Amino acid sequence: HQIAINTLWFAVATTLASVAVAIPVAHALEKYDLRGEGLLLTLVSFPISLPGIVAAFMILVLFGKVGIVSEFLAILAGGDPREIAFATTVQGLFLAFCYSMIPRSTLLLRGAYAEVDERAEEAAQSLGATPLSSFRTVTLPQIWPGIVGALILTFRTALAIFGTLIVIQSLVVWTLQISRELGPGGYNLRVASAMAVLFFVFTFAFTALALRYTSAEVGI
Repeated sequence: HQIAINTLWFAVATTLASVAVAIPVAHALEKYDLRGEGLLLTLVSFPISLPGIVAAFMILVLFGKVGIVSEFLAILAGGDPREIAFATTVQGLFLAFCYSMIPRSTLLLRGAYAEVDERAEEAAQSLGATPLSSFRTVTLPQIWPGIVGALILTFRTALAIFGTLIVIQSLVVWTLQISRELGPGGYNLRVASAMAVLFFVFTFAFTALALRYTSAEVGI
C-alpha cells in the first residue's frame, strides 16, 4: 500500500516539476533567436541519451558526500560537505528524475509551440494585452494539447524509471520493489509477476484514458 502511494506521489511531483520547467524553456527556444541556441538545445536534449543509472551517478558525483558541488558549497559556507550533500536523499532522487524527464517534455512542447498562430498573439498585444495575459488567453489554449501530451509522456517515464532507483534507493516505489522481490535472498517470482501485471494494467489504463482526453481537447 505504501509503495503504491510512494509511486504515485513521486511520479506526479516529478512530472509536474518537469513540465513546469519545460514550458518556459520550450517557449524560449521556439520563440526567440537565442545566441548559442544550438549548444543550448544540445545541452537540454542530451540527458535523453543517458541511461538512468548514468544520471544517478552524475547526481552522486555532484551532490554526494564528496561531490563537487557539495565540496564547493562547504568551502563557501565553512561547513561539512557531508551535512550539505543530499544525493542519496529523496531530494537527490527527485533531481535525478527531473534531469531525465525535462528534456522529453521540452522537445514535445517545442512541437506544440511551433504550431502556435503568432498572428493571434500579435493581435492580442496590439490591443493592449500584456505578455502574460497574451500567453494565458491566446498561447496557452493552443499549446494545451501539447502540455497534456507532455504530462502523459513524463508521468509514464516517471513510473518506469528503474536505473536511477537502483543507484539512489532513497524511496521504495513499484519498480524498485519488483527488483527486490527478484533479488538474491528474496526471490519471489509470484509476487513480482503479480506486481508487474498490476503495474502494466495501471499504466495501460492511464495511457488510454489520457489519450482519449487529449483527443477530446484537440477536437474542441
